[in-house]
Amino acid sequence: MHHAGYCHCDLKPANILLSGSGKTKVIDLGQASTLGAKKDRIQGTPDFIAPEQVKCHAVTQQTDVFNLGATMYWCLSGEHMPTLFTAGKGENSFVVNDQMRTPHDIRPCVPENLSNLVMDCVKLKPERRPSDMAEVARRLEVVRFGMTRSQRVNVA
Repeated sequence: MHHAGYCHCDLKPANILLSGSGKTKVIDLGQASTLGAKKDRIQGTPDFIAPEQVKCHAVTQQTDVFNLGATMYWCLSGEHMPTLFTAGKGENSFVVNDQMRTPHDIRPCVPENLSNLVMDCVKLKPERRPSDMAEVARRLEVVRFGMTRSQRVNVA
């Protein structure tokens, strides 16, 4: 989608499916928008919505990175992370990344490097998140490789 110039704007567990062959499928393009577009009203799912969506700022690849990060946070921790929408949209409402518990804090069995990736994806400022899904995929591959290597070492 990003290479075609679009942002999904509503990545969440219900919109990410795994096919029988193990391929990931993203569904429900009802909120999709062109990259750089500013929506006139808040659109997205409250527990997974990026700050720029709540503020009606331009959506970018990092918007979907945030949505995916919030999805991974929920999948790994069993808890929804606070978003600007769920914390409140008022002038004095805020969410501070450094005060959020990480997936590893909630469930110590979550590898720290995976937990760190999730927390990087949900940074409040888009420019502090991974630049695109390719970067997220590369970092996930590093986590997977480390877990596989660790299992081989523990068996030997």
